[in-house]
Order: sequence, then structure tokens, then C-alpha cells
Amino acid sequence: MEKIVIATDKFKGNLTSSEVADAIRNGILKGCLDLGLNIQEVKQFISILPLADGGDGSLCAVSNIFTDGGTPFRTTFIESVNHLGAPVQVPVLLYNNDTAAFVEMASVCGLQMIPKKQRALGRSTTYGLGVVINSLIEEQGIRDITIAIGGSGTNDGGYGMLAALGYSFTNGKSATIPDVASFLKGITAISDKYLPGVTPHLKETKIKIVCDVKNPLTGEYGASLMFAHQKLGPQESPLLIEELENGMKNWAKVVTDFVNDNSLTAAAGSGAAGGVGFAFLSLLNAQMIPGWKYFAWLSGLEEKIKESEIVFTGEGKFDRQSLLGKLPSGVLDLSRKYGKKCILVTGKIEMDKEDLDRCGFEEIIEVNSKATCTNDAFTKTREIIVKYISNYISRYYKLTMK
Repeated sequence: MEKIVIATDKFKGNLTSSEVADAIRNGILKGCLDLGLNIQEVKQFISILPLADGGDGSLCAVSNIFTDGGTPFRTTFIESVNHLGAPVQVPVLLYNNDTAAFVEMASVCGLQMIPKKQRALGRSTTYGLGVVINSLIEEQGIRDITIAIGGSGTNDGGYGMLAALGYSFTNGKSATIPDVASFLKGITAISDKYLPGVTPHLKETKIKIVCDVKNPLTGEYGASLMFAHQKLGPQESPLLIEELENGMKNWAKVVTDFVNDNSLTAAAGSGAAGGVGFAFLSLLNAQMIPGWKYFAWLSGLEEKIKESEIVFTGEGKFDRQSLLGKLPSGVLDLSRKYGKKCILVTGKIEMDKEDLDRCGFEEIIEVNSKATCTNDAFTKTREIIVKYISNYISRYYKLTMK
């Protein structure tokens, strides 16, 4: 029996990464059972790694990795506000003898925190994330912070976070402007002269950003034009997206003039999380880490793949964006590196067949195409995964046992 690795992301809005991994594992066991293999022995050859790539579920994934690896940590809660200003208790992992912290942005101002009918992108800011960072630095004494920034419900370029950390802005219009787009367009200068009074030790703190996209701040593939439509509230006009883009261009000019570096607007990941990546890179001297690489390193994924024969990976939707730093493409790259078979399990594929074929997966199991109806694809995801993983395993071992 060869070793099998299961390294999956979540099926967003349906299954957690742990639930996806369990379904794949159950499919493997069923296939082996149908072949008359000893299930207890088979279990010893399966490594389960429910992972993430920087979005929702990242904190849970880190917690699971720490638990499985025996790394001491504790969870604490910090009082803050979500992106619309409502109070929230934000979970944070403290480790390395309480000298380091892991934060998930989606737990502070995540898109899924607010029901669709209550969303209001034009009023959403990252202020609450800044509150959490400030508390970790000044109240907890943390000087090493890792932040997963995927899954945000914001598009403010990070100005709200910076405001909570002590940055001030000169604005030609009233500072009480209710909408983000107008505020960003009105900013004429930025200053950090108030930092000593708000976050004295900010510049002594090492910040690492775990990010799952490589998008720039502005332009066709930037924060506003690429992602804002997913975050609009039901009462908001699509015209807001263009207003946000214009505001972001002004914000970019003000900030890059301040730091004297015009290259940051186009930097990979600057458009992540509604542009908060730009704020981290330009003003907080943060290190940007591709999401899947961070979790691969933390979990020892590469070594496990190297020692395996079959690798299963997956995520809810596999599209062209998946090839730009998402977990499945990273797992596929490692599998190719060591000549291992890599099987993709996904809810839905949105990619041309030719492009998909070029990826090089050994097999692809798409839940949508296997379901008898649209509703089943969502309500019977586990059952479908188990069935088709079982079929694959049965076929594979029948061939190898001949």
C-alpha cells in the first residue's frame, strides 16, 4: 500500500477543508474495503492535511497543524469592530511562548460575516483589523504577527487599518464623508507623525502577510475592478466600482509619493483584500508570503508528498485564478516535482478544457458534473466525493494488483 496525502482547501459556503479531507479519506477507505483490503492497515498510510491559502478557514487550519504537530499555542479574543463598525470578538492564536500571533482578517472584516442583504461596500473599512494589530502590539507585547488577508468584505486600500494604527490623512473634503470612494478621492496627503502616541512599537514589529492572490492594486486585475463586484450590497450600484477604482488611484499616488516608491501599486498582492495588501507593503514593511507556500511550510507538505505515491487536493471552484497562487496549483507543482499522481477534487470547474488538460492532473472529480441535479451538488457533496474517490481507488488498485 502506497502512502496517500490529502491536502485540501475548503469548498467555500459548503464544506470546511477538514470536511472535504474527511470525505476524500472515506472514499479511499470505501474503495479499499470493496477490494477486500484491511482498513485498519490502510488508515496508517493516509496523511490528512486540511489546509487553506490565506482566506476563510486559515486560523482553523493553523490551529489543526499546531495541534497535530504538538506546537504549544493558545487562543485569545480581542475586542474590535467589523467592517461596518459593529462590535466583534476576534480570535487570535498566540504561540512561541506568546511572542508571536496569527490573525485571520476574515474573522475581523470578512465578507461572510455580514448577510448579503446587509452588505454595504461603500461604508466598509479595515479599521477593525488595525484595532486588532494595535492591541497585539501594545497590550500583548507581540512583535511577530502573521495575518491571513483573504476573504475580506472591504475595498478601502487599507486606510481604515492605518487610521487605527495612528496614521492621519489630509483630506480636501470633510473627514466625516460616509463613503470610502469619496474619502479616498479626497485624500491629499498622509502622515505617520501621530504613530508614537497610538502604536509606539509598530515599526519594531515584524509583520508577515499570507495572501492567496497576486493582483495589483489598480487596473483591470486590481482590487476594485476584479473583486469589488463580489462585495457590493444589494442597494449599491455597480457604478460604485468605478468610483472606488478612481479613489484607489488617488490613494495610490498619495501613498507612493509619501514612501517615494512608485512600484508598489503594481506589486504582486497589493490588490489583495480590497487593497489592504498595498497598505501592508508600502507603509508597514510587511513580508508577503503566497498562501499555499505558507501552509505547505507549516505542515511539512513537501516532505509528505515526496514520501507518497498519490496526492489528493481540492477547492470549491477551480478556475484560472486557481493557477495564480491557490492551494491546488501549489500541491500540483509539488506533486510534479517528485513525480507523484495528483487528483483534483472540486465543486465546480470554470476553465477551458484545453487549459485544464494542460494542468496535468491525473484525474479530476467535479462534483457539479457528477450530481444528478443542481441542488444535489450542494447538499450531497460528501456522498458524491466518497462515491467517485472510491471508484478511482478501486480502479487504481485493481490495476496495480494485477
